[in-house]
Amino acid sequence: MTNFFEPPMSWANLADCGNFPCTGPKNTVFSFSNIKWVGNKNTANALENFTLIPKIETYTEKFPDCTALEGINGHICTNNDLGILVWES
Repeated sequence: MTNFFEPPMSWANLADCGNFPCTGPKNTVFSFSNIKWVGNKNTANALENFTLIPKIETYTEKFPDCTALEGINGHICTNNDLGILVWES
């Protein structure tokens, strides 16, 4: 009997995705707006609105207005056009 409450063991397999590619690792967007920074008086480079996305080789480095941050294994973006579209088939 299948336990429907157990998570899948991998990201990409035909049983989970059918003919569609699984994109789970790419579907992460953290958006921050109206951020107020405290502490250091030198906040000239502090962003008020930004987005954090994961680093996916040959994918996220092509996004406009995004800068790689090795410390978080991701990118910081000032591009306001990033989002996630979700649908079920």
